[in-house]
Amino acid sequence: GRVWFCLNLIRKQREQKSIMKKKRIKRIKGRLDKKFIRGLAVLAITLVVAVGLVLAHRMESVLISDYEYVYFGCTRYMASRIDGDLIDDYLKTRKIDDYYMDILEEMRQMHQEFGFEYFYVIVPGEDEVTYVWETTDDPENTLGQTQLIYEDSKDVIEKTFRKDYVEEFGMYRDNAWQVMITAATPIFDSNGEPVDD
Repeated sequence: GRVWFCLNLIRKQREQKSIMKKKRIKRIKGRLDKKFIRGLAVLAITLVVAVGLVLAHRMESVLISDYEYVYFGCTRYMASRIDGDLIDDYLKTRKIDDYYMDILEEMRQMHQEFGFEYFYVIVPGEDEVTYVWETTDDPENTLGQTQLIYEDSKDVIEKTFRKDYVEEFGMYRDNAWQVMITAATPIFDSNGEPVDD
C-alpha cells in the first residue's frame, strides 16, 4: 500500500501541477488575448483616424482645385469683358450708363449662380482700393467708394495689379468667416497695362 499511495500521491501532485500550469497558461493567454484585442482596437482606431485625415485633406485639395477653376474662370471672363479704358472715366464722372449696368448684371448673375459672398471690381491705390463694380449693393453707393487695404490683402494686390501679373488664389481661415477663398485677376487697358490708381 505505501508504494501505491506514494505513486498515487505523486500522480495527484503532477496532475495538480499540470492543472495549475494549464490555469496559469489560460490566465496569461486570457490577458494576452485582452491585450492583443485592445492593441488591435487601438491600431484600428489609429488607422481609421489616419485614413480619415488623409481623405479629408485630399477632399479639401480637390474642392480647392474646383473652386480655383470656377473662381478664376469667372474673374478671367469678367476681366476680358470689361473695357479697362472706361474705368478711369467711371471713377472720375461717377456716371452709370448701359455698359456699366450690363457688366454689373453679368456679375450679379455669376454671383447668384456660383454663390459668391462678394464679387467686385476694384482699382488699387497706395493704401486703399476704390470700388468700380460690386454685386451686393446699389451702383450709386458702390461706384467710387473707397476702403482701406487690409494688411493681408496687400501682397495679393501687389502680385495681381502689374503687367507680369500672378493670378492669386488665396484661402484664409479665421473665426469670423471660417474659410474665405479669393481669386484675383487684373483688368488691362488698351495699352496692356493693369488698371490701377
